Order: sequence, then structure tokens, then C-alpha cells
Amino acid sequence: MKALLTKLIVLLAVFLLVIAGYMIITYEKPETPEASVIMGEATLPVVNFKVCSRAVNYVHGYTMDMNVSFMRDCLTVVGDSGIVDFTIQRYGNNIVGIAYEIRSLDGERLIEDEELEDWTVTDNEVNAKIKLSSLIKSGEEYMLIIKLSTERETNIRYYSRIIKSTENDLEKHMDFVEFFSAATLDDETAQQINKYREYDATVNQNNLGYVDIYCSQDQLAWGNLQVEQVTKPVMTIKEMYSVFGEYTMEYVVRATNDYDTYQYYNVTEYFRLRQGISEMYVYSYERAVNQIFDANSQNISTTRINLGIDSDLSIEYLTSANGSYVSFVKENALWCMNLKNNKAISVFTFTTDNFTEVRENNRNHDINIISVDNRGNIMFIVYGYMNRGEHEGKNGISIYKYDASENEVKEIIFVESDKEYSILKETAGRLAYINEKNIAYIMLEDSIYSINLESNESVQIAKGLDDGNFVINDANTIVAWHENGLVYGAESIRVINIETGSDYIITAPEGDYVRVLGFVGNDFAYGIAHSGDISEDEAGYTTFPMYKLVMKLGGENSDASVYTKENIYITDIEIINNMIMLTRVKKEDGKFVETSDDRYINGDYSDGASAEVGTISTTLKKTELTLTFSYTITSPNKIRIGYPGKVEFSVGESIALGGNSTETGKYYVYARGRMYGRYERASDALRVANNMYGLVVDWDGKFVWGRIMRPNQSSISDIVVRGEETDSQLIKTVKTLLYIMGEDTSAVVEGMTPVEGLSTAKNAKCLDFSGGELANCPYFLSKGCPVITKYDGKYVLLTGYTGTISSIDSYQVLDIETGKTSTVRTSKLEKGIIENNSIFLVVY
Repeated sequence: MKALLTKLIVLLAVFLLVIAGYMIITYEKPETPEASVIMGEATLPVVNFKVCSRAVNYVHGYTMDMNVSFMRDCLTVVGDSGIVDFTIQRYGNNIVGIAYEIRSLDGERLIEDEELEDWTVTDNEVNAKIKLSSLIKSGEEYMLIIKLSTERETNIRYYSRIIKSTENDLEKHMDFVEFFSAATLDDETAQQINKYREYDATVNQNNLGYVDIYCSQDQLAWGNLQVEQVTKPVMTIKEMYSVFGEYTMEYVVRATNDYDTYQYYNVTEYFRLRQGISEMYVYSYERAVNQIFDANSQNISTTRINLGIDSDLSIEYLTSANGSYVSFVKENALWCMNLKNNKAISVFTFTTDNFTEVRENNRNHDINIISVDNRGNIMFIVYGYMNRGEHEGKNGISIYKYDASENEVKEIIFVESDKEYSILKETAGRLAYINEKNIAYIMLEDSIYSINLESNESVQIAKGLDDGNFVINDANTIVAWHENGLVYGAESIRVINIETGSDYIITAPEGDYVRVLGFVGNDFAYGIAHSGDISEDEAGYTTFPMYKLVMKLGGENSDASVYTKENIYITDIEIINNMIMLTRVKKEDGKFVETSDDRYINGDYSDGASAEVGTISTTLKKTELTLTFSYTITSPNKIRIGYPGKVEFSVGESIALGGNSTETGKYYVYARGRMYGRYERASDALRVANNMYGLVVDWDGKFVWGRIMRPNQSSISDIVVRGEETDSQLIKTVKTLLYIMGEDTSAVVEGMTPVEGLSTAKNAKCLDFSGGELANCPYFLSKGCPVITKYDGKYVLLTGYTGTISSIDSYQVLDIETGKTSTVRTSKLEKGIIENNSIFLVVY
């Protein structure tokens, strides 16, 4: 019995030792505590403005000069007193100097440049005031740049548009924004805002990530989620034009999940309002909610990662070729999941667990993953405003490498850009790569640069790139572009393999033009068209019928696969995996007419992804975003969380890339409280802005068009047709418009196109929105700007309209040949203009 007892004790001891050993082997603490420790805390002050006795428009400091044309994030409204009241959150800084500049929106004209002598210090704040001079006109926007100097940093710049206005509805708007936002968080008060909804049963009712006025009352009030505010909402005035106001509210909330654990969410609300006689009109309300990812066993299982509530149900992610690593970006944080040992690494983030820290939680940046190799090493870029670290207050693009074996993040290079985040976002993520020769390739604005990382020398290898004249493969390793920059008139294509640095030229046959089409893996597709077949209509739309599609299977000397059929021409393609969908036409009686589509299969194709984006539906949070693994994790380890042990920034000065950009001629749409898109064609920009209730500004920051409250009727009267008897009807039309706008007409000569003629204006710009819509014209007409169009086969001037608040009944049309103005019903005029290729031109 004693011997048996001894054996049992020994077996128990061995069992306990095995369990203890297993726990020691499989348990791993995080390598470091908080990301803030390895990067350093934010140090710069923050400025906010006082409008209607409220702290609004929190702006972050830049330690470099920015292009003021694009600094449109907020608008500070100044009352009759002409006093700009602002507060500096010091965060321990001693403010030793405050100065300011006031400039025109394009930055070219300096109106005021002064230093402040007096300010008040209270606790951790500095309160100061600026008295605007008489040079500041009421109702006109300007750029205010506040320049702070501290004991640690000089000339920190803070940007805000300002407008001197007596808009009486501003305070009512702000009251309503605060009331409405708070009401969504309170079940009882939420009933009071129910009347502002415009319920639409066709809208997804099972989503808390994106909510608007068409959603259900349940969605508006957060459904079953018991939400608590963590941070005080920050209000930003986005726009004030006509009787409309646009505002955003940003804050963080928390709610318990099914495991009774708090989870946190970034919230952004957008309002577009107009005050009526007795009530507020809500033209638009949107709420975007995005869960802040926190890796733990509650949201990482053996089959998927639950990313929670998400506003657009999409995510930036990339997998390694061997399927062992999945890297993804959620709410400005880069993560990497090791599927072999069930470990999640928080690779990079500016944010911390202190959600009240407005500097570190500034979201004006983003992360793009460049590559993930089979050892878990990650190349990635961070672009936009740098919240903290070595480049705090700078704006630009950083290329980083995460070394999995060393568990370190190292910055390879930082490139400055004076274009703020929303503009930079349009191109920054398109191309960034470093090859084995230590040469970095990066796309900034419309150019591609190669940078020798040993000498920091840079070369602009391509410029003038825009949609239609260049393509990049998915791996970011091959780029092809038209050497002359023309979309429909390229005589040659340059193809460069970034990995090897080798390149080659594809030259069009004599009398033909070539056009880049895209990549299937590393195989490059381009088309060839006869120059005589290419045509452009009066609205500026080009037909490029390609008689041959060529698929280059590899490098310069590789084989090529060709698609060509008798009397069949390709006008457009769509690439889906290894299949190319072809839109085709055929020639009949010298004209191109539609024919059946076709498809071209380019061999075997697999993206090798070990994860894919999906959604699940839950009772508590409704629709949730997931990243589902292609196989089940079999590691016996419990989920472990790791952090990089070090973030090392590049040494030396930031690189400012040389070369001239050709960004002029672009149009920017601002809608829903942000920069919504950049467009080459004015007609595209106006169409999007009209649909989104937005506005358009040009490349100089000048206001072009806005969907605003217009008068029910408008008319430009007493028009006298200008021009000589020998002038053509077109030239007379151009001269008459210029004369009405107070411009000299002597430079307009016979043979000029409408664009060339209107471009002779010295105090205005020509806007060609041909291909656009008649609905865009009332804005210009209400401002006293006539519009050139083509109707009944001849150029005419639109000089006015009559209608109601919701529609236009008729337009006034000036016939230049007779000098008479007639009234034409909208439906008839619209049909006639479309039949004449929708020509629209104006100066602004």
C-alpha cells in the first residue's frame, strides 16, 4: 500500500512538472508595455477656436510649410467684431511667441503678417485674440496661419480658413448639432430626433457602422449596444455657404461586448443643415463608427479575426506567400497575425490607450502594407500627418520595415510633402517599394521617384501620371506608363521592373498609338489603335478603338500573347483575376457600333491569399467585419500578443523630392465633411458634387461650384452682343461672355476654340465642364455668370432661369446671331444640348 502511494505521488509530481513546463513554454508576456514608450509621447501644442462661446475647430501644429490651397479641414467664422478668439492647449510647453499671417486661399497674396504682444496664461492654456484689419472683406474666405514658438520648437504652424460673417443661423446650427448628437446616445431623447429621419426600407437595417437619416430609429439609437461616451465630442465647422452649414463631431465611445468586456469605437458624425422659419432642416446626417481593434481570445479564434463594427466593411490586408502571416490595418494601427503559433503583433500605431489624448489620436494619416514575406517581415508606409516620434508635426510619407526576427520596426526613409493628408491619400498608397539594391521607388502626386537610400539622391523618373496613362501591378513591382504623358496619343510605353531596376520600351507601329491597360499578375496588357480610328467629340470624350490587345508574358524578351479579330475593336477592359472582360465595337459604313462583349483568359492565376474579408451578423452589434483564415489554426498555444521592442527612425534630414508636379488642372470635390475625390474633368467633379451635395474647388483652392440654396429665378439683363461683323458666331459668343464678366476681348481672335478664347481672361479662369449637366448651370447664372452651350447646332449663351426651390422650369437663351433672348422649357433645352454633345463653358 505504501509503495502504491509512493508511485501515485511520483506520478502526480511528474504530471505537475509536465503541466508547469508546458505553461512555461507556451506562455509569453508582451515584449514591451505600451507603444508610446518605444516611440515617445506627442509634444506639440494644439489650437482651438472659440465660436459662439464654444471651443471648436481643433487644429494640430505643423513644423513645416504646407500648401495652403488644400488646408480646408475647418472654417472659423468671425463675427462683426472682427476678433478671432483662440486657445492654445500647451501640454507643458512654454509659449514664447505668437504671430499670424492672413493669406488668400491660394496662398499667393499676403494680407496680414503680425506678431501678438499680449496673451493670457491660465493653467495649461493660453488664450489669445486677433483683431482683423479692414482689409478683410465680409463674406470672403481667407487662410489664417497662427505661428507659435515654444522653448523647444519655433514657428509651429496652425491652419484654418476664416470668414467674416454675420450669419445669424450659425449658433442655432451648433446648438442643433450638439442636441442631435447627444440624443442618439439617450433612449428617451432619441425619440425627439425621430422626425428628422427619412426612413427608407431598402437601406440596410442591420448595420451600426454606417448610419444616416434613411436608417431605422433602432440604428440611430445604437440598437442593443449600451454606449457610453469616453471623450468629449469635438465639433468642427466644415463649410458655411448660402444658408447651409456643414459640421462634424468626433469622439470615442465604449460598450460592453457579449463577454462583458469594454470595447472602444471611433465615431464621426456629419451634419448638413439649414435653419427654416421655425424649424431646422436636416439635409444630411451620417454617422461612421469604427471599432478600435484589441487583440485577445474574444475576437481571435482558430478560424477568423473579428474586427467588429466598421463603417465601410473593408480593410487593408495582405498575406504572405506561404500563408503563415496575415497583416492588416484597423483604425490607423498595423497588426500582423502569425497563424502558425497563434500570435498577434501590434506592429505600428501612433495611438495609445489614452483616448483623451487628442494629439496622438489625430486620424489624419493612414497605413498601407507593401509586402509580407514568408518570415513575417513587413514593409509598409505611413503617410499624412505624423502625430509623434521623430517627425512629429511633419507631413509626408515614411517607409518602414518590421523585422520579425529582431522584433523591431525601422524607418527606411521619410519624404516630406506639403499636400495635406486627404490630398496625399489620392496617390501616396499607389506605389512604394524598396528593392535589394537599396533603391526606393515612391509615387508622390503625379510623379514617380527613385531614391538611392545610401546617398539620399533622388531622380524623378516619370511625371504627369494620371488615370489612363499608367498602371502598376498588385505586387508594386512593375510600372508601365506613356512616355509622353498623353492618355490617347502615346507613341511609346516605358515598363520598369522595380525589383531589378531593368526597363524596356514598347513602341507603337508607325501611324498607331499604344495604351496601357493593366496587369494580370506580372503579365502586362496593352492595346494598339490606328491613329485614324481615334476620335474625340465636342464634349471632350475620346473613343480609342484598339484593333489588338497584347499580353506581355514577363520581361522585355518574353513571349507575348495577342488578341485580335477581323473588324473587331476593343474600347475598354475589366480585369478580374486572370480573366479580361472586353468591351468591343465593330466598324460599319465607316462608323463604330456596339457588338457583343468577349473575354480573354490569361492562364492560371491565384492570389495565394490565406485570408479573406467577410461579415457576420450578431444580435448585439449587428453586422461585424471579419478576416477569415483559409485554414484552421492548429497551434496548441493560446493567443499571445506582442509589441515591437523598438521603433527606429531614419537619421538625418527629411527628403524633399524635386521635380515639377503637373497637378494644375485638377478639381477637388469636398463632401460629407472631407475631401471626397480628385478629378481631371470638371464635368466629373461637378456631377459628383451635385450628387453628394458638395462643392468643388480647383487646384489653387478657388471655389468653383457648390450645391447651395439658389434664388428661384435669375437673369442677366441688358446684354449687348460683342464682336466684329467678320467674327464668326463662336467668336462673338466668347467675346460677349468675356465682356459681361468685365474682361478684355482684344486677345480673342478667329480660329480659337471656346476654351482658348475664354482662357484669355486675365482676372478669371475658364471652366470647361462639357459632358456635364444642365443642372450645374443655375449656380453660375445666379452669380451673374452666363454659360456657353450648344443648342440647335450653334453656340448660344444661357443668361437666366426661372423655377422653384426644387426645380428649374425654363432657361433664357441668347441667340448671338439675332441678339434676341428666348425662353426655352428645361426638358426641351436639355434634350437639344445633349444632342449637341453637352457643351458647357464659363469663366469663374
